[in-house]
Amino acid sequence: MTAAIRYFFYTALFLSLHPVFSQYTEFINSNRPGESFGAYSVGKNVLQFEVGNRVEFMKHESYNDSKVVAYGIDFVVRYGFWREEFEVIWEADFQIDQLTNRVSFPTRQDMRSGFVKNTIGAKYLLFDPYKQEPKEREPDLRSWKANNKFRWSDLLPAVSVYAGFNLAVSRDTYPYNDFFSDITILGINSDLKEPILSPKIAVGAQSHFLPTWVAVANISYNRIGTEFPELGFVLTATKNLNPRWSVYSEIQGVSSDVYADMLIRAGGAYMLNKNLHAEASIGGNLKSTPSRTFVNFGASYRLDYHEDEKADFAKYKKRLERKKAKDKKKAKDKTRRDRKKELKKKRKDKKKAKKEEDSEENEENDDDEQDEENK
Repeated sequence: MTAAIRYFFYTALFLSLHPVFSQYTEFINSNRPGESFGAYSVGKNVLQFEVGNRVEFMKHESYNDSKVVAYGIDFVVRYGFWREEFEVIWEADFQIDQLTNRVSFPTRQDMRSGFVKNTIGAKYLLFDPYKQEPKEREPDLRSWKANNKFRWSDLLPAVSVYAGFNLAVSRDTYPYNDFFSDITILGINSDLKEPILSPKIAVGAQSHFLPTWVAVANISYNRIGTEFPELGFVLTATKNLNPRWSVYSEIQGVSSDVYADMLIRAGGAYMLNKNLHAEASIGGNLKSTPSRTFVNFGASYRLDYHEDEKADFAKYKKRLERKKAKDKKKAKDKTRRDRKKELKKKRKDKKKAKKEEDSEENEENDDDEQDEENK
């Protein structure tokens, strides 16, 4: 593991384990366009599809600038069932590319295709800070400032765990995500092969630390028990510009004895309706063995069969109405108390004024009697 990868991995580990609404949301909850996964699931009885198209250019300096020009289709199928916090996930990335081998003489070009990723797993939300402090996080109907102010508790993240396995159906084409494994050096072909099945585990943290900002951190341990296990992390920051537009930036690190890299991405998404959004992104890496540049266009769509949506909304609405009625009653009681205090003060002032007036009148009478006695 290189020093840079190790540094960023432990940074991601710290952020993910740091004590970083309901599961179902009215609008689609997609992990695209980035590579990180959020802590929350899609919701019970919701089926969601996330699809992207990628064009990528790779060049390897150590292999006489051999290059790969690739087109890939990556997709994710997510389905929530059993509980609101639980979902199963199928992730796949199918790639078609042309490898230009400049190590061989003459230069050779080969067309290849296969799965870069093919993973099946499940995710469960362990901790949701929005459920821990429901009173504190209820909206204030009378104050925009109160609803949008920073609270230290907002730094507390939702935390989920993931477990799954890789199904390496194209293990001879892209073993361990090595896109240059077919390069021949000194007449010896690489015999690198990946096991068909290997486990993967991950932890995800998600924090809504400001009204329009979301931070996500993932750490993962992939291909467990194989000859070349892989450590990885992803850090993503998303900014909502308005109810429809959002932008994001992301850094991803992977490290194994076969392949280690640092990837940077940035892009934006547009909400077409509550069940559909489109996005685009660009990215690249920070080294030349190989160098990578890619662009992506994609979309996410959900089939929403969530049964508790109306009940949850009605419950939330009733809670707001109760809070509003309670606040109104408090305001009325306060007004009544203030009026009573004001009337009481007026009576007290009137009584005091009358007492002072009677006292002055008595003093005048005493003075008149004293004058008569003197006469």
